[in-house]
Amino acid sequence: MNNLLKSLLLLLLVVLSSTSSVFAGESDATSKEDIPFPLPNWSVLFGKPLKTIIEGNKRVDVFKPESSNSKPISYAWAMGGLLDDKCMVTIWIRGKHEDKRIIYDSKAEESFCTVSIARADFEEDFKYCVLAGIHVDNTKGKFTARFFGGPAGDREHYFFAWGPFLVMPDFYCILK
Repeated sequence: MNNLLKSLLLLLLVVLSSTSSVFAGESDATSKEDIPFPLPNWSVLFGKPLKTIIEGNKRVDVFKPESSNSKPISYAWAMGGLLDDKCMVTIWIRGKHEDKRIIYDSKAEESFCTVSIARADFEEDFKYCVLAGIHVDNTKGKFTARFFGGPAGDREHYFFAWGPFLVMPDFYCILK
């Protein structure tokens, strides 16, 4: 699992360096013409967690907060991806007292990923998630990404789904 997690984190590093503003730091802009680009929270990618909790298809890594927030943040950033034969949704939560990385996983299907999360488990931390963007790498034809289920879908599970495997979706999740 450690090699799998390290490989996933390296893959996410590339994408996060160009997409995530959730863990914004200081800008690296040097002139007025430069557009400030927020730096990601590298410790969530490579740092050693203070503690790890694994329950079923959920892994929670808790980190020391990267920066002090005067107000709690009401959202989290999530990303779907595939590594080896595992579909994974990684969610980063920047907190006032701790930062968390939550990883849900499932076995990959033929050319599609569906990660199921029990309603009670999901609703511990989140109200709902919405699709924020899709990264597609050299695909021809149709592709999809979505979040669904829960009480709105009259189901006891929430689902992150995307496909084909070259699709990497981003989600915006509203915290409880």
